[in-house]
Amino acid sequence: MSNTALYKKLSGVQLNVSQALVRETVSELRSLISSMAGEQPNSLSAYKLRIIDGTARLLDTYQNTQNKS
Repeated sequence: MSNTALYKKLSGVQLNVSQALVRETVSELRSLISSMAGEQPNSLSAYKLRIIDGTARLLDTYQNTQNKS
C-alpha cells in the first residue's frame, strides 16, 4: 500500500479511532522490543517536538536555549 493510499484511507477515520490505533500499536511494539531486549537509550531527550501545520519538527532544546540568551 502506498503512503498516499494509506493517508486517503485514514482521512475518513474519526480522530478517537486513530488515537486508539496509535496507542495500541505503541503498546504492542514496546512489549515486542522489550521481549527482544532491544531497548535503546533515549537519544531524543534533548529535543522537543513541535507540530506546525501538520508538520512535525524536532527542535534542539539546547540550541534554542542558547539562542534566547
